[in-house]
Amino acid sequence: MKKYEDSWSIVELLSHSRHDWMNKLQLLKGNLALKKYERAKEIIDEIVMEAQHESKLCNLHMKRFAEYILTHNWRNPVFPVEFVVLGEAMRLTNLDDQITNWTEVFFNRIEKAVEPNHEHEMIITIETDRKEDIRFVFQFHGILHDRGELLSFLNEKTNMPLNVHVIKNESSEITVHVTINLDEVCIQ
Repeated sequence: MKKYEDSWSIVELLSHSRHDWMNKLQLLKGNLALKKYERAKEIIDEIVMEAQHESKLCNLHMKRFAEYILTHNWRNPVFPVEFVVLGEAMRLTNLDDQITNWTEVFFNRIEKAVEPNHEHEMIITIETDRKEDIRFVFQFHGILHDRGELLSFLNEKTNMPLNVHVIKNESSEITVHVTINLDEVCIQ
C-alpha cells in the first residue's frame, strides 16, 4: 500500500488507471455477452458520470486535493472513496493545502477507528453551487470501534477558514460538513 507522501511514477499511475479501465471493460463485456443490454447501458452511463465528476474535481484547481482523492482507492483498501461535484467549476487554488491537509488527517483518524474486516465507504459531495459558501460533505458508512481521536479531531477549532460540523454521528455513519465562506477566502 503506497502512502500519499510517496510520489507516483507516471508508469505506476498509468498502470492503476489501466487496471481500473480493464475492470470496467470486463464488466461491460460480460453484460454484453449475457445480452444484458440495459445493464450494459447503465454501466456506460456510470462511467460517463464518473468521468464528468473527475473532470469537475480537476477543474476546481486544487491539484493536491484532486490527486489525493483520485488516487485514494489505489493507496487505501480500508475504505473506498466515491465523490461527486455539484455546481460549476471554481478556482479554489487558495483552499487546496487547507482542505487537503484537513482531509488527510480526517481520513487517517477514520482509518485508525474502523473495525477491521468490515465493508466501509466514504462518499464526498463537493457543493460549489451554494450562494455564500462552498461545502464539502463527507459521509462515512461503516463500523467504527474507537471514535475518541476522530471526534476529538472533528471538534477541534482551527485557524483555517474551514468550518467543521458533525451532522450525523451514529454507530454506522458519520456525516461531516466542511464549509468555507466565500467572503473569507480569496478565490483565484
